[in-house]
Amino acid sequence: MIVSTFGPESPMKCSGLDVVRYDAESLHREFGIHFRLLGSSKELHRTPFGTIQQFLYCYCRPFPFAVRPKERGVTSQLVDRYAF
Repeated sequence: MIVSTFGPESPMKCSGLDVVRYDAESLHREFGIHFRLLGSSKELHRTPFGTIQQFLYCYCRPFPFAVRPKERGVTSQLVDRYAF
């Protein structure tokens, strides 16, 4: 899955609305242990109004070993072992 959002150095507002800015690690935390971050990149985008906005792109894949502790008898040590 590819997700794009405002990067860490983007403006605080877009079209007069507050935005949430992310770096790759903070965006990845939003998805939790069920996804693995495989890569990320940043892009500077010039809007039609001439302002520059930084965008972040993250490439994530579902993590096959991501199970919640106590599901099917799996211990938290197994989940922690595969944390990234």
